[in-house]
Amino acid sequence: MRDILQQLRIPEENLILDSFDRKNLSLDVRLNYKKLSKLDEIADFIKERKGESGIVYCLSRKSTETIADELRKRHIMADAYHAGMTADERARIQEDFIYDRTKVICATIAFGMGIDKSNIRFVIHYNTPKNMEGFYQEIGRAGRDGLPADTLLFYSDSDIVQLAKFAQDCSDPQQRHLQLEKLERIQHYATSLVCRRRILLGYFGEVMEQDCGNCDICNHPPRRFNGTILAQKALSAIFRTREQENANMIIDILRGSHRAEIIEKGYDKIKTFGVGAATPADKWQSYIQQMIHLGCLTMSYTDKKTLRITEFGKQVLFGEKEIQLALITEDKREKIANQRSSQPQKVSVRLSAKDNLEGSDAVLFEALRIHRRNLADAANVPPYVIFSDKVLLGMVQERPASLTDMANIPGIGAMKLQKYGQEFLQIINGED
Repeated sequence: MRDILQQLRIPEENLILDSFDRKNLSLDVRLNYKKLSKLDEIADFIKERKGESGIVYCLSRKSTETIADELRKRHIMADAYHAGMTADERARIQEDFIYDRTKVICATIAFGMGIDKSNIRFVIHYNTPKNMEGFYQEIGRAGRDGLPADTLLFYSDSDIVQLAKFAQDCSDPQQRHLQLEKLERIQHYATSLVCRRRILLGYFGEVMEQDCGNCDICNHPPRRFNGTILAQKALSAIFRTREQENANMIIDILRGSHRAEIIEKGYDKIKTFGVGAATPADKWQSYIQQMIHLGCLTMSYTDKKTLRITEFGKQVLFGEKEIQLALITEDKREKIANQRSSQPQKVSVRLSAKDNLEGSDAVLFEALRIHRRNLADAANVPPYVIFSDKVLLGMVQERPASLTDMANIPGIGAMKLQKYGQEFLQIINGED
C-alpha cells in the first residue's frame, strides 16, 4: 500500500482505510461432495432462491458448460461463460445476466470483473479456489446493494491436489512456495471448525474478537467430545502402514474392508484392521480432516495424498496428549430434507438465508419486481437501473401511501420519484 501511495504521489491524509468485513455476506462451506450430490445440492440451493441472480465459479471451461447444462436439466435458467467463447457470445451472455434474462452464470474466475450488477444474491464456488485473495474478490461480487447475500464453497481434497500440481509446475522456487502456502491457507479456511469470517479477516490482517454469527460454523456450532481413542485408531493404522497410504485406504483398513489391494498388501493382518467398523466412512473422512486441521496429521498434496503423523500426532498416539474433535451428527442434507418435508409450504420470496418475505409481503415484492422488469425492458436498461432490490424491499416494508412517504425511502431520488413513483404507488395500494 505504501508503494502505491508513493508511486502515485498520494498524500497520506487522503488515504481512507476500510474494513474487509462484508457483514451482509453469509459464508458456508461443504466438504468432499461427490459430483452428483454436489450438483443436487447446488440445484436445491438455487431453487431456494428462486428468481434471484447468482454466479457459479468453476475451475475449467468444460465444467462451466457441463454444470450449466445440468442446471438447465433441473429447470434453472443458467448459461456458461468462459474465454473460449467468441466476443459476441460473451457479450450476449453478459448482457442477458445484467438484464435479468439469465439468472445464473456458470463461469471461470474472470467473469464479474467490471460488471455493475448490484443484486447478485449468491456466489457458489463449485471448486476450491487457489487462494484467499481470489476467493474474497469473487464472493465480493454478491450483495453489493447491501442486502443479505449468500456464499457457498465446495471444498474437495482432489481440487487441492490438482491446484498443488499447478503450483509445482511454477519454475520460480519462491513463487512455487508462495502458491503452495496460499493454497494451504484456503484449505485451512475450508476445513476449520472456527468462525469462517474470523479466519477470512485474519488472513488480511484484520482482528475480529467475536464470532460473526453469519457463517455455517456459527449457525451450527459443533458439539465436541474427547476424540483421543478414535484418533489413536486412525494414527495407529497410519503408523502401521508406514505413512505410505491416503485417507481412503486408512478408512478402508479401519472399517475392515477386504478389497484386493488391502489383502495384497497384508493390511488385513495389522492390529488396527477393522477396529473402526462401527464408524461410517463419511464420518471417518471428517474426523481425519479435523485431525489434519488440529495438527495431528499432514497430507501430501503432490503425490497420492499420503497421510503423515506430526510430533503432536505422536503424542496423541502414545497417550501423552488428548484431542477434542467435533461430533459429526446426521448428514446435513438429510436433516434439511426432513425439515422441508415436515413444514407446510408458504408463499415466500427468499432474499437470502436470513431475510425472507412471506404472505402478502412476498406477493407485493414479486409484483413490484415484475413491474420493474417491464419498465426496464421498455427502456432497454438493466432492472436495477429503475430501482434496486433494496429500494423495492423498502417499499414493501414501509408501504408508502403517498409520493411524500415514498421520497423518504433511501435510494429514491427526485427524478426517479417523479418518473416512476405514481405507478409503483398504485401497485402498493392495490390499484393495479
